[in-house]
Amino acid sequence: MSNRLTVLEEMNHVLDSWDNQAESGADIIQKMKPLIEGLKGLPNDPYTEEENQLLKDIYKKETRLVSVMEVAREEIAQELIGLNKNKTAAQHYVYSKQTPTFVNQEL
Repeated sequence: MSNRLTVLEEMNHVLDSWDNQAESGADIIQKMKPLIEGLKGLPNDPYTEEENQLLKDIYKKETRLVSVMEVAREEIAQELIGLNKNKTAAQHYVYSKQTPTFVNQEL
C-alpha cells in the first residue's frame, strides 16, 4: 500500500467523520490541511484506479462540505445585515440629528 493511498484513505475517513453541520465543518477543514500538505509532498506518480476512486469520493464530500459552509456563511451575513439595520434604526431614533418639526394646526 502506497503512502499516497494511506493519506487519501485518511482524508476520506476525516470527511466521513463530518456530521454535515456547518459548525463542525471548520474542524474538518483544519484536520484536512496537514493531510493535503502531506499529499503535496509525495511523488507525482500516476494514480492507481483505487486512488482515483478515493479522489472522486473525497471530491464529492469536500464539495458538500463547502456548499454547507457557504450556505451558513450567507445566513450569518444576512443576520448581520438585519442586526445592522436594527442598530441603524435605533440610532436614528435615539440620536436624531435633526430636531423634530411639529406643525401647529391652530394657525
